[in-house]
Amino acid sequence: YTVVCSPTLFGEWSVLLSWGRLGSNWRQQRVVWCATREEAEERMEVEVDRRLRRGYVLVRLQHLLADCT
Repeated sequence: YTVVCSPTLFGEWSVLLSWGRLGSNWRQQRVVWCATREEAEERMEVEVDRRLRRGYVLVRLQHLLADCT
């Protein structure tokens, strides 16, 4: 599962959620559009917390937050 926060070309922010088997053609993605950077960071934290509660293991937090800082 991957969560990435990044600015858009229109001054908004997006949170990209990707999941599925690595190397598979069946990976899925969902984009959540946010008006501000703070809203995007909050949404990203919510998604990460949700996955941790479901038993996922955080591998690289600095990578996940790199685009938002």
